[in-house]
Amino acid sequence: MEVRKGRKKAAGQAGSTGAAPSAVAGVNLSRQEIVFTYDNQNAKEVFLAGNFTDWEKAPMKMTKGSEGRWQARVHLAPGRYHYKFLVDGEWRHDPTAREQSQNPFGTADSVIKVS
Repeated sequence: MEVRKGRKKAAGQAGSTGAAPSAVAGVNLSRQEIVFTYDNQNAKEVFLAGNFTDWEKAPMKMTKGSEGRWQARVHLAPGRYHYKFLVDGEWRHDPTAREQSQNPFGTADSVIKVS
């Protein structure tokens, strides 16, 4: 997974006019582009699911690139997020994740912290 340095303006942020964003005091509205990757040449389909996709309700279909690298781009606000990959119908954690966390189902979720 890769964290892009560029930030995307969130709804309510200032445009080119230089006006201040309309936001609740103390809330950071900036979102960071996160590129999730999963390597599997043999997979037929891979989805990204997490607490930011409402898990199984709205998983994101990943795009297969060269040499079996699947990719999905997500814009996330600062926070801590749990996620997994759904590979051909089977849940898989991210082997490159720096952190794992036990879930209520007796398995581990991958965790990403966005600052």
